[in-house]
Amino acid sequence: MLAGLLALHAWHYWPFLSDEALVSLRYARRFTSGQGLTWTDGERVEGYANFLWVVLTGVVGKLGLGFVLAARVLGFASVLLAIACVSIEPRSRAWSLPRLVVGGAFIVSTAPFAIWSIGGLEQGLLVGLLALSFRALEHAAHATDQTRVWRWGLPLAMLALVRADGALLVAALLAGSACLPTPSVASARRTAIIAIPSVVATLAHLGFRLSYYGEFLPNSARIELAFTTERLTTGLEYVGGGYASASMLVLVAIIATVFALRRGERFGLLMPWLVVVSWTGYVALVGGDALPGFRQLVAPLLALCFLVADEVAADWDRIVRERVLVLPVLGLCIVLHATQGTETAENRRAQGELLEWDGGAIGRTLKTAFGSKRPLLAVDRAGALPFWAELPSLDMLGPNDRHIARTLGHELGDGNYVLRRAPDLVVFNDAVGGATPIFRSGRELVQLKEFQKSYQWISVGSTVEGRRVVGEIWVRREGGKLGVVRTDDRVVVPGYFFSGQASNARSSLDDAGVLVADLAARRRSPHIRLHESAVLPRRRRVGVLPVG
Repeated sequence: MLAGLLALHAWHYWPFLSDEALVSLRYARRFTSGQGLTWTDGERVEGYANFLWVVLTGVVGKLGLGFVLAARVLGFASVLLAIACVSIEPRSRAWSLPRLVVGGAFIVSTAPFAIWSIGGLEQGLLVGLLALSFRALEHAAHATDQTRVWRWGLPLAMLALVRADGALLVAALLAGSACLPTPSVASARRTAIIAIPSVVATLAHLGFRLSYYGEFLPNSARIELAFTTERLTTGLEYVGGGYASASMLVLVAIIATVFALRRGERFGLLMPWLVVVSWTGYVALVGGDALPGFRQLVAPLLALCFLVADEVAADWDRIVRERVLVLPVLGLCIVLHATQGTETAENRRAQGELLEWDGGAIGRTLKTAFGSKRPLLAVDRAGALPFWAELPSLDMLGPNDRHIARTLGHELGDGNYVLRRAPDLVVFNDAVGGATPIFRSGRELVQLKEFQKSYQWISVGSTVEGRRVVGEIWVRREGGKLGVVRTDDRVVVPGYFFSGQASNARSSLDDAGVLVADLAARRRSPHIRLHESAVLPRRRRVGVLPVG
């Protein structure tokens, strides 16, 4: 039943898919197709920060599910794993009905879990592995057989690989585990042994990173770790908003902690609260997150769910005796928690995010029209268009480009560098582009005379689920793979240059898969501004050539 409720809650945000998820999935597809763990051809750059997720989605996607569906299935199944783990009694590993009902209900009703079970990024997997690690460490602390205690560290090893910053969660878990059941030399020795798999996994991954990419840190982590006062302020606002949207869960977890302390429980509370405090502080320092659904808070929110579930199970006999009061209050808290989440603006934002699918429509159009020519596509948003277009690409914001990631200044970008790379297609802003850029590389680029002379904005139309989508794309006029073709006796101008900037016409695919301009509905005569050297002879004949 809980699986059905989780599916229903996730359906509330369907078809949400993060653009960043498509960055990881591009790495996954190229990895399984033999192109390496790369985002594009040429220099190897680690623009992802979720190694295990990229590998798993690549393997599962290659089995026939498709990469987007593979990410959704893995994310949803991992949240179900968290529900299964919260329902387990850690000492005996038996099913616990109180934990299942209360802990499972809080997980199912938490909006970030529902959103990121289908959002395509690694948060679902992180939640499942974190839950598994909680129960593994608790069981190891009370297990009578300590001969192979290292095996309880395997979930932590996977947790260390699922995110570049997963080591922080591992450290918090191990610190809490060292105090179970009470701090002692034996508990410290056990924890040290349990830490071996995660240490080996971390060092092995670091060795791979150094040998394959030549870097200690992924590009994305390098960008995020630039601490500033402004980022801290933004991060504190993010954390405050996230916990405010789950204030009912936070309140119940605090009450559960108070009751646990009154029972004499102390050290069992350390592990979940260390996760909450350490990860919350880290998220605040890095400035929070720009994606909807408070994805960076799924780890502490899960820890709070475990606190509540474990205390309810410990006090279950008394709760049953006082069920007239306690059980209805718990049920009301869960309902209010679910309502809070669905009414929060940051969570609702996931419902309206369709640009990734719009970008998919434009990307598939570009793949059909230009795939055989392999033009270079420069983008601000590195997910939807590069994933679906499958073209060589340039990331103008920097996470997937070594040079831009090292530019100095308040904002990453380098318009001169982009122009030197001579992309054939340039898409500013979001997944469907824009004629006027808002990010640094684009703003610098359009100020360059060479760009204005060499590029023209065109309009590309496509359809997704009955909606007409229009992409605004700059195309290189001269010298590239898609521009004007000149010989001694003729100048051939591709039809798509007659759309967009020079008229209200739209380019779209014809029946043969060729990108052509639809001039039937134009309001003014279309024209193209050719490069000044593209002058026709005095005696000239102008005509329209058939396509196909």
